[in-house]
Amino acid sequence: MANLPKHSEITILDVREAGGGIKDEKVAEAKLLNPYVTWYTDIGSWPGISFPAQCVVVVKIPQTVLTTYGGTLEHRDVVEKVKMHMPFGHYPAIRYYGVTPHVYLDEDSTSTAGSIRIYWDTETIDYKYSVYFSQQEDGPFTQFIEDFGDASPTEYNTQVVMGLTSGTTYWIYVTATIDNIEGAKSVKLKVLCP
Repeated sequence: MANLPKHSEITILDVREAGGGIKDEKVAEAKLLNPYVTWYTDIGSWPGISFPAQCVVVVKIPQTVLTTYGGTLEHRDVVEKVKMHMPFGHYPAIRYYGVTPHVYLDEDSTSTAGSIRIYWDTETIDYKYSVYFSQQEDGPFTQFIEDFGDASPTEYNTQVVMGLTSGTTYWIYVTATIDNIEGAKSVKLKVLCP
């Protein structure tokens, strides 16, 4: 059997705060009003009372901070910065938020020569969408803007990209913008223009 530490060798690390400023005669009432009162060492009992330590904290960060989406940080940089601000015993679960549209080729519609019809999943009406195209997979990409009306960025989830060259392969992607912040690029569609 392995040598277990003696009781005198065990160190208890209690991250609960001392104090709380609650008068003794008001402790019972305070516990009823706010159970977090037991997080104070001079009020809560040690065994069986949970307190905020050794837990997971969900940290939500916009995906646009990542280099993949045009930002300046790699995921490992984000983790390092978040951990600098985490209390001892806490583990950050980092969740990136933002809209990355899923784009589809509208093969069921009749395509006009020199144009490609696409559609994508939308979020809410608060988002505006921009469509980009290129003859090269890695760009440079041009934002598609229709000659008539204010159609780009668009509120709708469909777009006919016109003025293209028939028989040429194009790569197309869509981005979603809210509060003037453009989100991540969708997966690029590779389409042969009719």
